[in-house]
Amino acid sequence: MIKRSPLKKDPPGKCSRWHVVVYNKETKKRDWHTIRGTKDDAKEFKRRFESAKLNGDYIGPLERKSFEEVANLFLDDRRANNRRFSTLEEYETELKLRLLPQADAKLPPLGSRNIRNIKRADMKVHFNAMRKNGCTVSQTNKSIKVAKAIFTYAFDSEYVTANIMQRYPKLQRVDGERTANRGVFSEVELQGIFESATPFELAFDRHSQYLGTPSR
Repeated sequence: MIKRSPLKKDPPGKCSRWHVVVYNKETKKRDWHTIRGTKDDAKEFKRRFESAKLNGDYIGPLERKSFEEVANLFLDDRRANNRRFSTLEEYETELKLRLLPQADAKLPPLGSRNIRNIKRADMKVHFNAMRKNGCTVSQTNKSIKVAKAIFTYAFDSEYVTANIMQRYPKLQRVDGERTANRGVFSEVELQGIFESATPFELAFDRHSQYLGTPSR
């Protein structure tokens, strides 16, 4: 069965979107496939589906998942594979603050959207909105990193047919923008800090070194 589903931008009497409905014997339900193009394109897809059914090769459409659902599955997968706690915490922070904003946030909503319908341009709009709302280049690049990991997981799990974040470039650093200040103290200053430290603080530092964790 082929049904018309014209877009709003289609001229009167024209149709560039079609639904091909195929009966799935395994699920005993009708699968709806959306085809962009002419009616002849829809007929060609229907012929392919019918031929696949006769050969026993027909599979239904991919399982639909929202971006938020896939993100939660991604986190579960990373926990199951014993990722570091700090890495998991970074993923969760980026999702909560920047990739899955609340309804009243100024960022475009991603969480409820079907992940298969999210395009590369949509992600670009999202990251641009982050910058306009005060996020630094460093913060935006962290979100890009997490989004890349989620879409790579979605592609490997066959929730999407293409990894839209593959080779997505990081933003270039802006001169004068606030960045993490690493290596703040010189060797002389560190020696002075240790000389003025109390016995309790020095003991804590040695205990941290023994456990293999950096002292603070």
